Amino acid sequence: MLPVLTMNRMVGCCLALLAFTAPARTQNRTPATTSVLILEHASLIDGRSDAVRANVTIVIRGSEIAEVRSAPLPSIPDSAFVLDVSGAWVIPGLVDSHVHISEDSRKAMED
Repeated sequence: MLPVLTMNRMVGCCLALLAFTAPARTQNRTPATTSVLILEHASLIDGRSDAVRANVTIVIRGSEIAEVRSAPLPSIPDSAFVLDVSGAWVIPGLVDSHVHISEDSRKAMED
């Protein structure tokens, strides 16, 4: 059986991916060294409606989304890691569980 990713691991993986693909405004900080991550200019699909919330600011504290704003934050903590994710989509809770298990994969799992 394949291991199941926990929500915290999934959030961590997504944040790490964003950290390497989006330009950061803060220097000498990474998502791993701060407890506050701010995603600016995101397109958010929150699952509550079929509408896309464009150009939002998302504040993540630890492994939880703490706030979603339609306007920029009035002040940003010095310790926050800020990413400009213009053109990126944020879909919290989306899990890609579509997998194909080939005979080679089964043999590798047995070893």
